[in-house]
Amino acid sequence: MAIEIRADRADSAELAAYLAPLNHQPTALAVRAERMVSRLFGGSCQIPLAAHATLEGEVMRLRAMVATPDGTQMASADLSGPASAPEVLGEQVASVLRAQGADAILQQCKLQA
Repeated sequence: MAIEIRADRADSAELAAYLAPLNHQPTALAVRAERMVSRLFGGSCQIPLAAHATLEGEVMRLRAMVATPDGTQMASADLSGPASAPEVLGEQVASVLRAQGADAILQQCKLQA
């Protein structure tokens, strides 16, 4: 579930404070890490990219992969870091994927589409 507040609402700060108890902080942190990986690769529903973050206390684990549709080429990463820096962990995972040829894999997928 996601809640958005229009930026042009005069009472947006008050509404945000009212809705704050609905925010599940561990989920919000995990989503920030996953979205960073997706953002760095131009993620969409059309590219074979997966990212999943979990938290154990103050430690976040982020696993991600890209693959060709037939599975013949794949890059994967599994890293952990402080839960307080989800975007940094997302960047690190993307770097590992890139070192394994993720950009070329995704480019190949785009050419086949």
